[in-house]
Amino acid sequence: MSPKLAQQLAERIADEVMAADWPVGSLLGTERELCERYGVSRNVLREAIRILEFQEVVFMREGAGGGLTVTAPTSASVAECAVVYLEGKGLTPGELFEARVIIESLAARLAAENATEATAGRLRTALELEETLEHRREPGVAVPDSLHMTIADLSGNPLIRLLEEVFQHITVHLFPRALFNERRNVIRTSHKKIAGAIQNGDADLAERYMVAHLTAAGAELDDA
Repeated sequence: MSPKLAQQLAERIADEVMAADWPVGSLLGTERELCERYGVSRNVLREAIRILEFQEVVFMREGAGGGLTVTAPTSASVAECAVVYLEGKGLTPGELFEARVIIESLAARLAAENATEATAGRLRTALELEETLEHRREPGVAVPDSLHMTIADLSGNPLIRLLEEVFQHITVHLFPRALFNERRNVIRTSHKKIAGAIQNGDADLAERYMVAHLTAAGAELDDA
């Protein structure tokens, strides 16, 4: 069984689900029907289904009238589908961080403009969580960035929050080794500057710090 073939099939099915406007509850077919439709073995199909079930795109309904069924999307499933799609498209670090700079600089600005008394506490918690995850992580394994996720939340824009989850999934899945390196202390310092500007309500400074931070990170990944 080819893992690459199963991954390609999972991407194809996910693309078809999204192209059909994610029809929750729709039956895609039985195992036998799907093997015939896609011209693959049962083992390849089952591995593709395992990938898609993990991504919360589909589930296999048992019994009479059962089969592969589209499930309700969650932000995590949308993010995972984006990873599958963009990995297949050969997304580069430069392309990823071009988008991140645009969206996350806006998130930082909005978070600063929306800052309340509770903002400082949420940012402090996010920074503390980053420290905890950094100490617990396995060598070479990346973890989602709690500060960036918190800033997206503080922006007050649900689309920015979803896009940030997509960015985090892509960064962690596609570029895990390059994230935690000798510049980790520099990244931590940048995060503290961004958090400080946001809690002080300085939108211009928060945006400027975020742009500088992500531009440097993108350049480092391109050089990795």
